[in-house]
Order: sequence, then C-alpha cells, then structure tokens
Amino acid sequence: MNLVTQIKLIIFSIFFGIYFSLFSDINYSFLNNENYIRRFFFTTLYSIVNAMIYFLILLKINSGSLHIYSFICIVISYIMTDFLVNKYKK
Repeated sequence: MNLVTQIKLIIFSIFFGIYFSLFSDINYSFLNNENYIRRFFFTTLYSIVNAMIYFLILLKINSGSLHIYSFICIVISYIMTDFLVNKYKK
C-alpha cells in the first residue's frame, strides 16, 4: 500500500471515530429509558450498520485491507471526542 492510501486511511479512520463517538452519544440518549430488548436490538443494529459503513468505505479506499493503525486511530479519536464532548457538556 502506498503512502497516499495510508494517509487517506488514517484520516478516514480519525473522522469515523469522531462520527462514531458523536452518534453513539445520540444513540444512547434515545435509548436511555427504553426496555432491555428494544435497547439491545437498536444497539446491535446500530453497531452492524456502522461496521458495514466503515468496511464499504474501506473497500473504496484500499480494497478492504484492514490494518491495526486504522483501529488505533478510531479508538483514539473516539476517546478524544468523548472526552471533549463530556468536558463541554458540564
């Protein structure tokens, strides 16, 4: 994989982590007071749809090849976004 493709993958993974963090907060706020079965169903559906979106875009960027640094970028951007959102909510 060339350098341009790796940079695209890193940037996409960072933005996807931000997107996933923000929409996870929205998903949690909608399902905060629902029953267990409904919460489990929508959380599972939300996770599967987001995984499919990530892999479909990953197919366009680098033919669907997974690398550890893409997951690291997602996790770091998720944690940072969650930290910043919680900091500004208070």
